[in-house]
Amino acid sequence: MKKIICLVLALIMAVGALSVTAFANVYVKPSDAVWFDKDNKTTWWMFDDDEGYLTLGGKGEIPESPYAWQSKEKYRKEIETVEIKNGVTKIGKKAFADCVNLTVIEEDFPASLTEIGESAFAGSSLNRLFV
Repeated sequence: MKKIICLVLALIMAVGALSVTAFANVYVKPSDAVWFDKDNKTTWWMFDDDEGYLTLGGKGEIPESPYAWQSKEKYRKEIETVEIKNGVTKIGKKAFADCVNLTVIEEDFPASLTEIGESAFAGSSLNRLFV
């Protein structure tokens, strides 16, 4: 009987470990983030007004328009720190142009990032790329 109980417990643990592994790479967008492209829902942004902290995530490209995610320049002067999550493959041309208070890119650029567009950070106040 003990062998059967041990076998059942071992099987439950193995299935549980497989489930965790299978879902470890599933990406979940924070509930208060906004999609760049509402139709394709590939990349998103989330801004913390109190901290001046912009988080970019999802899978794919951040738009090339410098104001596509800035709600008509609302956040352009408020962004101080940007974090780019793994899954983002490209930062578009002039994506952070004239973000005059942007001083920090948080963490390393993700492994998924393969391209940074021309003048992506032009006019910013970046003084360090990694924290």
